[in-house]
Amino acid sequence: MGRLLEVTGISKTFGTNKVLDDVSISVNMGEVHALVGENGAGKSTLMNIVSGVIPRDSGKVIFEGRDVYFNSPREAINSGIAFLHQELALCPHLSVAENIYMWNMPKNSVGMVQSKELYNKTKEALNLFHVEFNSWDRVKYLSVAQQQVVEIAKAISMNAHLLVLDEPTSSLTTRESEYLFGIIDRLRKQGIGIVYISHRMSEIFNLCDSVTILRDGKIIMTKNVKDVSPTEVITSMVGRQISAFYPPKAQKIEDEELLRVENFSSPKFMNVSFSLKKGEILGFSGLVGAGRSEVMRAICGLERYESGDLWYHGKKIKNKSYQDAIRRGICYLTEDRKKNGLFLKMSIMKNISSAIIDSIARYSLIQTYKEKKLAKEQIEKIGIKTSSEELKVRMLSGGNQQKVMISKWLVAKPLILILDEPTRGIDVGAKSEIHFMLRNLVEMGIGIIVISSEMPEIIGICDRVVVMHEGSVTGTVSGDDINETSLILLASNQKLKKEVA
Repeated sequence: MGRLLEVTGISKTFGTNKVLDDVSISVNMGEVHALVGENGAGKSTLMNIVSGVIPRDSGKVIFEGRDVYFNSPREAINSGIAFLHQELALCPHLSVAENIYMWNMPKNSVGMVQSKELYNKTKEALNLFHVEFNSWDRVKYLSVAQQQVVEIAKAISMNAHLLVLDEPTSSLTTRESEYLFGIIDRLRKQGIGIVYISHRMSEIFNLCDSVTILRDGKIIMTKNVKDVSPTEVITSMVGRQISAFYPPKAQKIEDEELLRVENFSSPKFMNVSFSLKKGEILGFSGLVGAGRSEVMRAICGLERYESGDLWYHGKKIKNKSYQDAIRRGICYLTEDRKKNGLFLKMSIMKNISSAIIDSIARYSLIQTYKEKKLAKEQIEKIGIKTSSEELKVRMLSGGNQQKVMISKWLVAKPLILILDEPTRGIDVGAKSEIHFMLRNLVEMGIGIIVISSEMPEIIGICDRVVVMHEGSVTGTVSGDDINETSLILLASNQKLKKEVA
């Protein structure tokens, strides 16, 4: 394999914060090179420099044997480097073909778009990916995985020889992820180099050829994947041994029911029944679209349900609105913290107090000293890494944003906390901190329900797991029966070989 990209001695400082310090990395043709590190380690900054989004302070970027300096992403893509960010940059109301060739529409001599040629060229481009959608389909009707394929096809159509993929599976189902991995493998065989940014160890070890680890803006290690273990990668990322990634499970689960749901039904789920007991973390597993989030949102009054009963501390209730649920101490943490969970342009302080404004206001005016005190207490208690409580949330890493969202609801003094994908898109160190935090909350008497698409997380932190398939509960497992085989079988609506609790 020939050398495709050579980055040497890259440094970058923002103000007084040195985010990259003498960083060097190389990528070969046909190589999938994992770039990993905790949130804030400098991964995205490095790739933003390589792809022309931001300038470097020092160092060299050599691409295909040429010393290059890109002043814009357009210059980078014209030279053969494409950065596909987590947030896809497509025009949803346009067709697949229009998105792929927006940069270079085939036109006649008077400037009119040649539609037939456009859709034929797109069909040829899509043949590489064996897709099940057409060149004339509107992008808004495609799945996230299919939209990612459109992004990749667009980059390939622009003659990209190096692709940078930033957390490409963060919003994908298991099946969609496998579909994407197949495409990556085909691109690798064509000699295209790929920088793969991910927090998921299974993807790194099943998909990538080599791995580079960044910590605090410095290169810690670069190795072939076959020569390193997941434990070594994690330890190098966080700079310390994580002897127990998950906290010990509950020694004893009490008989007391904090919440009981009986025969909940709506157009999105049917006859869902389960209970949450004091002293346990209750997990909800299943494929994306199984109805897990919809059930929880209905419990909290965020969505309507048609029939069924809800019992809270032995008393029958109905939350007609989310305000009803919050007043009762039932709080829901959305899976999309950036879109629905946080006010990104506001400060940490404002976000933390946003759910309890009434309690820190006097005569309709917010008492700033109370707000500031509350924020400082939570920053220390939860371990939010920040220089100030007045820093805007959008400036924080994903893990710290998640901690702010948890703090926002903890100050509301919840009795039950429902967390939807609590560690999506955050690094292993922050994940571990959140896992231990949830166990501590349970030991304080707070009921915890966790919805997660990450099977290791469900297996690692939950005391019991309810599994759903297409809107129905297919089983509940506990103890040793919380394992990959049981969860996959139940999520696929298959019966287990033995009865489980």
